[in-house]
Amino acid sequence: MTKDVKKSSDQNQSSKVCFVLFSRTIDKNAKKLAQQFKGNSDFCVLTYDDTGEAKDVVDDGVRHVVYNRRSLSTVFSGSTPKFALENWAIMPGNLDLAHLLFVNQNKNYDYYWFCEDDVRYTGNMASFIQKFNHNNDALLATNYRGYGPEWWPQNSYTSPVEGSMSDKSVFLPFFRISNTAAHKLINAYANGWSGHHEISWPSVLRYNKMTITDINSITKCYTSSPEVMGMGPGTFIYMPPKLFAGFEKNMLYHPVKPFQEYKKRKWFKIKKNIKKAIGRN
Repeated sequence: MTKDVKKSSDQNQSSKVCFVLFSRTIDKNAKKLAQQFKGNSDFCVLTYDDTGEAKDVVDDGVRHVVYNRRSLSTVFSGSTPKFALENWAIMPGNLDLAHLLFVNQNKNYDYYWFCEDDVRYTGNMASFIQKFNHNNDALLATNYRGYGPEWWPQNSYTSPVEGSMSDKSVFLPFFRISNTAAHKLINAYANGWSGHHEISWPSVLRYNKMTITDINSITKCYTSSPEVMGMGPGTFIYMPPKLFAGFEKNMLYHPVKPFQEYKKRKWFKIKKNIKKAIGRN
């Protein structure tokens, strides 16, 4: 794989940006973020409800877009094996189709920030993303790193181009993607590329000489342990979950879960460790 050296040139000082919170509801966190972005950048809450009603409404002053499987089919109906109306699931690894559909239906932006609802930033999020206004990378993400043979998402990757799989993965609970890069991914899926988005995205973008940058290289905003499968200990990791964000200012934290979800995940981890200890996988 060639080294990421080519910079895209689709951003300037007047680039239009949208911040999209991926959340089931317009909750307290969503309202707080909406208030921070008021008068700064456009803000939207995006929900995926597989069998629910698709809609695009303004709820309590906040734009709320809801997609379902039929919504995805309007763009990805021919994108096999990435998408199918039957015998298919959005999780794990296909949530990016909702992100890409949003870009396709809202083409008037140059860049899109997507943020999952279990991400917390201990500062003003609108001010934080302005730090990247002069950056023109196709994708800004966290934990852009190499991976070992035990990282299972690599096994989901398929491509019509031999040897195109990236030797680096990305972590995508929080990221920014350019309009150009998003449509490159849409076209790739239509042409048979597929896989968990944390391997398909770097593979497609690097193959097309589009740059990917870890946001920590621009401004220090999270910690992790990239050599560890779950990336912990650190503030922005896959596992284990956190009950609260930390006290350090202007830092990203993930995953911050409500108490019941936190308890469920912690118990699952405990049981998994016990099974491993007694030789029962």
